[in-house]
Amino acid sequence: MKKRIAIIGSRNLACEITKWIVETQDVIIVGGIYPPFKGWWEDEFKTVLIDNQIPVFEDLKQLLKEKPDVIFSINYWKKIDYEDIKLVPGGIVNIHHSHLLKYKGRYSNSWAIINARKLNCWEHGTTLHYINEKLDEGDIISSYKCKITENETAETLFEKVESLAIEMFKDSFNNIINNIKINYLQPDKNSFFYDKNSNNLEISYGIPPEEVYDFVRAWSFKDRPKPYFNFNGVKVYLSLK
Repeated sequence: MKKRIAIIGSRNLACEITKWIVETQDVIIVGGIYPPFKGWWEDEFKTVLIDNQIPVFEDLKQLLKEKPDVIFSINYWKKIDYEDIKLVPGGIVNIHHSHLLKYKGRYSNSWAIINARKLNCWEHGTTLHYINEKLDEGDIISSYKCKITENETAETLFEKVESLAIEMFKDSFNNIINNIKINYLQPDKNSFFYDKNSNNLEISYGIPPEEVYDFVRAWSFKDRPKPYFNFNGVKVYLSLK
């Protein structure tokens, strides 16, 4: 019997993975959820769902009535209630950009750059894990990593881990939907959590020049606010160009 799956998410990663599943995998996609809001990015996930005749939902509880065996969360923007997680027999599988869940919560690419020099940890990555009642703490199915370079920005690092995530997802997909035994990976013992308010873009005076450089790189992303110094109430924005 074909497995019934659902995909909830946004952005290019959800689009590419969905198209790959449609084109190559013998499963039934019972539905998808796309962002009901206008983000700062161009989101085409709704179009991908419609073009591939996948039923579109705006509410997870409605989608759950379709009884998916597994749900894939790909750049989904909401915390999922544990009661809803328990209704999915094969679990809800999430992609989170951080190697072995070292950086939990928000802005993981930015904080990986900020901390790279401080911690002498010049690696980042992406992780495929089951969702449980705690944010970014479920069993780790797979995790791929990449190098952080001296001239990396949040945008270039994001592009790296997005590519890694597609490769990682493809490599793990059949094991997940066919309930093949997975040897779960251990999370990074030295982990960090950053919430949605951890993107303070003001640069402190007096920090070393290399920290200023790292901070600017960490918050450099197309169409996003730039980091700044506050000079007598006037914001002086910094960029790499």
